[in-house]
Amino acid sequence: MAVVQLVHPTPCFILQALLIAIFMHQRGQLRAWLIPLVVALLPLLIVLQHRSVWIVAIIALALVLCLLPSLRTALIQWGVIGTVVCGGLCTLVFGATLLESLADSYNDAAASSLDPTGADGSSTTFSWRVQGWTALLTGEQMDSARERLIGNPFGTGWERTVLTSDGVPVVRSESPHNLYVQTLLRGGALGLLAFVALHGMLLRGLLRRAKLDAAARPFLLCMAVLLASQLVYYLVYGSDYIQAIFLGSAIGWLRHSETGHANR
Repeated sequence: MAVVQLVHPTPCFILQALLIAIFMHQRGQLRAWLIPLVVALLPLLIVLQHRSVWIVAIIALALVLCLLPSLRTALIQWGVIGTVVCGGLCTLVFGATLLESLADSYNDAAASSLDPTGADGSSTTFSWRVQGWTALLTGEQMDSARERLIGNPFGTGWERTVLTSDGVPVVRSESPHNLYVQTLLRGGALGLLAFVALHGMLLRGLLRRAKLDAAARPFLLCMAVLLASQLVYYLVYGSDYIQAIFLGSAIGWLRHSETGHANR
């Protein structure tokens, strides 16, 4: 199984590299000298303080443990060892600064979960996003049946008004940081339905074929976990062309398994 080159090394791609490496190890294709580097990826995700990717990682690794029961003990042991060793080294190098930064990230995540809309006056990353989504979905871009059904033309923009922590309204124009909201605004309900249906059929097909095709099972399960992790990631971020590589690979492996089985 070939590892996709990470041309844009964000925490999400680091997580996806970790997931691919786990399935490579399950097939016996991960070289021994790479294992310490792979083990270090999990604590690296923690240190990078990308809270959204923390949630994606928890869900993705839970799926891996569910789909690969033979690796549960090893994955948990190596995960704990890697976190303790790398966490200890980072603490020695960065000292209290790292711990304080992680504590701030945790507090911000806790505040977001308790008050996702920021109604209490707090201004967290997630509450800012919720304000933006609400403004876009209740604004001019969704005020007609046509726009709700088929969306707005590309290039319409993402302007919306949100409140700062001081209650001052400001106009923001960056992307919504939610692919589902973005798809609804540009493709309407039909576009969003098609997007969800495509991924739902792919996941169903990958998991079904994994039960029938033992030879391609690791590849099919790997693609299923990668797609599922992307669907969770899309809740708080948009997509880019790199993510399409995994979508195309999933379609290719599913088709390969179906045609290969039919020819046997």
